[in-house]
Amino acid sequence: MLIGHHGCINYYNEEFINGFDLRLGRSFPEIRNVRSPEIGVGIYHSNLGNADIYGNTTGLYFHFSSSFLNQSQPFGFGTTVSSGINYVSTPYDKENNFINQAIGSHLNAFFILQLDFEYSINNDLLFNLSPSLVHMSNGKVKLPNAGLNLYNIQLGAKHVIDSKKFDKTNHSYSANQTEGKKHRISALSAAAVRQKSLMANETEFISSSLLEYSYKLTPHLRLGAGSNLFYISNFLMAPTTVHHEYEYNKFTGGLHFSCEIVWNKLSFILQPGIRVFHNNPNDRFHFSRVGIRYNPLSDFFVNCSIKSSSFVAEYIEWGIGYNLNF
Repeated sequence: MLIGHHGCINYYNEEFINGFDLRLGRSFPEIRNVRSPEIGVGIYHSNLGNADIYGNTTGLYFHFSSSFLNQSQPFGFGTTVSSGINYVSTPYDKENNFINQAIGSHLNAFFILQLDFEYSINNDLLFNLSPSLVHMSNGKVKLPNAGLNLYNIQLGAKHVIDSKKFDKTNHSYSANQTEGKKHRISALSAAAVRQKSLMANETEFISSSLLEYSYKLTPHLRLGAGSNLFYISNFLMAPTTVHHEYEYNKFTGGLHFSCEIVWNKLSFILQPGIRVFHNNPNDRFHFSRVGIRYNPLSDFFVNCSIKSSSFVAEYIEWGIGYNLNF
């Protein structure tokens, strides 16, 4: 099902969504005793509810799957978080496709949040039923950008190519992998550019900074909280004919909770938050970030995330940060 943020998107929805999702991943039995977590790559393709207005989409992504039931049980339950880039065949065009107010560019950020219900036939073959939410938008890099949400039910199968048994007694895995430094303070500085006005073709520069504390619950899960400072500057804006009746406040702040799913140097980040001061009419009380974090060095990391309010993408930000572990 295609669920749009605005009535005009739903109005032009004419057909059910159908497509395919193909993944290749690697599991890591040494991490814990329950079903092995998995990391890998995938490709997603589907129509978008109206072939003439919205076209179809093809996405490439990284995925992280984790299960919460014991390996010996035939039934499994878990989650999959996927993030990547997708191509939309028919974006907005002011002459040929001005009805499409959802997607303004061919390339967009692409996310899948998924629940996984699995049944094991044997060690090599599993069947799954997975409700999922697929979101795509360009973060207002190019307007219009209301974004598209797809609510899917996936029926599929998983074949294990190599199901060698893992012997923990002959492996370096030990309890000390979960010990050590559990506390972390993270500092991040990020920036983004977005198109502010479709009519005036205005562009604005946005930067943000955050300071966050997190605690390692498991080797692959951290929870925390932090503070944010957002800054919107007009120095990249072109001359405009649009005049505002209010004085725009360039600084806003907020507080957030954080959930970080970690595998080696790669992390998936979810940060829901609220604004502690917001004087601008278009600023919503709550916001969130969903993104990817990578540690090329032991303490420094690079970050890419999409910031949204009320499930509507506002912009995609890129940044660098530092972790202090103790």
